[in-house]
Amino acid sequence: MRDRGEGGVFAAPYLPVTVAILTTIALAAFDALAIVAALPAIGADLGSVGLLPWVITGFLVTSTIAVVVAGPIIDAFGVRSTFRVTLVGFVAASALCAAAPTMPLLVAGRVVQGFGGGLVVAVCFAAVGVAYPGRLTAKAFATESAVWGLAGFGGPAVASVLVAVWGWPSVFLLNVPLGLVAAVFGWRAFPGRVEGARALRLDARGVVLLSAFVVVSLVGVGTIGVWTLPALAVGAALAAAYWWHAGRVEDPVLARRHVVGVGYLRYNAMAFVAMAAGLGADSYLPLYLRGARGTSESFAAFSVLWLSVGWTLGSFATSWFLDRAGERRLLWGGTALLLGALVGGAVLVAAEVPIPFVLAAFLLIGLGVGTVTSAVLTQVQRSSDAGEIGRANAAHQFFRNLGITFGVALGGAALLFVVGGRVDDLDAVRELLAGDEGGAVDPATAEAVAAGFVAALTVCAVVLAVGAAATVAAVRRRAAR
Repeated sequence: MRDRGEGGVFAAPYLPVTVAILTTIALAAFDALAIVAALPAIGADLGSVGLLPWVITGFLVTSTIAVVVAGPIIDAFGVRSTFRVTLVGFVAASALCAAAPTMPLLVAGRVVQGFGGGLVVAVCFAAVGVAYPGRLTAKAFATESAVWGLAGFGGPAVASVLVAVWGWPSVFLLNVPLGLVAAVFGWRAFPGRVEGARALRLDARGVVLLSAFVVVSLVGVGTIGVWTLPALAVGAALAAAYWWHAGRVEDPVLARRHVVGVGYLRYNAMAFVAMAAGLGADSYLPLYLRGARGTSESFAAFSVLWLSVGWTLGSFATSWFLDRAGERRLLWGGTALLLGALVGGAVLVAAEVPIPFVLAAFLLIGLGVGTVTSAVLTQVQRSSDAGEIGRANAAHQFFRNLGITFGVALGGAALLFVVGGRVDDLDAVRELLAGDEGGAVDPATAEAVAAGFVAALTVCAVVLAVGAAATVAAVRRRAAR
C-alpha cells in the first residue's frame, strides 16, 4: 500500500483501520483467553459436564481449520468483504452461544464461532500487509501483540466479574459491543479486492485432508499417553497425502510455494520451532507450580502470562530494531535468547530456586518467541505480492498453530514419561494436567513433576536447536540449487 505520510499506526490516515484491527484482535483474544473463567458456571448451569472440554476444543479445532481456508478467501474477495462477513458471523455465533439452553447447543455454537474467529484473526493479520506501508508493518504487529497481552492479563478477571454479576452468557455477549466498534471503524476503512485477484476455487479435497490432519494432531495432544504416537503417525500420513495432493492440483488451499518457496521456508520453519519450543514449555508451567511447588490454582493459572508479557516486549523490540539490525540478526538473536532461556529455565527448576527466578526465565522465553515470530511474520508480509498475501499469511499462521500443537505434545510426552518412571499412579498428575485442582500432591509425586518439567524444558530446547540447524541446512541446500 502507498505510504500516506509520516506518523505511526495511530496517525490520522491509519487510525480507522488500526482501531478496527485492534478491536477485532481484542474480541478474539478475550474469547480465546477468558472463556476458561466461565467454564465452572457453564457446567453448573447446563450440566453435561462431560462435554465441557469441547467448549474449548471445538473452538480450537475450527479456528485452526479456518486459518487454512482463510488465505484463498481473502485473496479472492479482498480484506474488506471478508472482514464484514466474518465479523458479522462471529458476533452472531457469540449471541447464539449466550442463548444456548443446553451443552450440546453451546458446543455447536462454539464450533461455528471458532471458524469465524479464525477467519477474523486471519483477516487482521493479512490487513497489516495491505493497509500499512512497509515501515509500519512491524509496529502494527507489535501493537497487536500488546492487545493479546492485555487480554491475557485482564480477560480472565473481566470474565470472572461478568459471570459473578450477570452470569456466564454475558461473557459471550460482550463480543456484541466489541464487534459493533470494530464494524463502525473497519466497515469502509479496510482495503477492497486487489485488482487482478484470482477467483476463488474451493480445493475441497485439500481442505478435508488438512482438516483431518488438524483434528488428528489435536487428538494426539489432548490424549497424551497411549494414543499420542499413533495419532501423530496418522497425522504424518495425512500431511504426506496433502503434500502429494498439493503438487497435482492447480490451485491448492495451501500451495507448496508458500510452504517451501524462497524465503518462506525459513520463515515458516523458524516460526514452527519457536512456537513449539516456547509454548510447549509454557503450557506445563502451571502444572509444575501446582504439583511441585504447591502454589494456588489461580497463581499457577496466571503464571503463563509471563511469557505473554515477554512476547509483547519482543514484538515491540523487533518493531524498533528491524530496519536497523535486519531480519536475520533479530531472527538468530531471538533464537539464541530463546534457547538460552529454555536451558536456563531447566537449570533453575532443577536447582529449586525461588519461583520469581523461574518466572523471569519464562519472561525471557517469551521475549525470544516474540522476537523470532515478529521478525519472520513481518518478512512474510513484506515478501508477498498483494494478490497472494492472504495465502502466504494463512500458510504462515498454519505453521505457527502447528508449532503450538506439536510443542505441547512433545513437552507433555516428555513430562509424563519421566513422571511415569518415578511414580506408580499417574492419576493425580493427569488431573492436574487437565486443570483439576484436587488435593495436596505427595512429596514423591511433587519431585517427579519437577523432574518431568525439567525434561519438558530440555526437549523443547532440543527441538529448537535441531529445528534451527535443520532450517539453516535446508535453506542453504535450496540456495545452492
